[in-house]
Parts: sequence; C-alpha cells; structure tokens
Amino acid sequence: SSRRDDMLRAEVSALTAALIQKGVLTTEEFRGHLLIEAEALDSMYRRRFPGYESTEQGMAITDFSKARETMKGWKP
Repeated sequence: SSRRDDMLRAEVSALTAALIQKGVLTTEEFRGHLLIEAEALDSMYRRRFPGYESTEQGMAITDFSKARETMKGWKP
C-alpha cells in the first residue's frame, strides 16, 4: 500500500473512533454503514471487471471468456 493509503486509513480510523467515543454513532451503526459502502464498492468492481467477483477469500473468476476479455492488454 502507498503512504497516502496508509494515511487515509489512519485518518478514517481516528475519525471513526472519535465519533463512536463521543456517542455520535454506535459501533453497530458504523458497521451497518460500512456494509452498505462495501456492497456498493463490490458492485462497482463487478461492472469494472466483468467475469470476476469478490469473495471472502479474494477475487474469483466467474466467467473465463469475460475475464480473458477484461484482462486483454492489461499490464501489471
């Protein structure tokens, strides 16, 4: 991960902890909002990477012909 990603993670963690500590939201409310955002991100990734889907273990190929087309010309 990049330094920018690490800093963003630290900022979000600090902000979340402060909001929970101040009683602005509960841990359960935060988890609910996080689940909604994670599902939206997952949906965006499915549209961006046809032939793939996310699982609890990571990314999985669900349609090899679509996945092959998705990765055509891709360079790491």
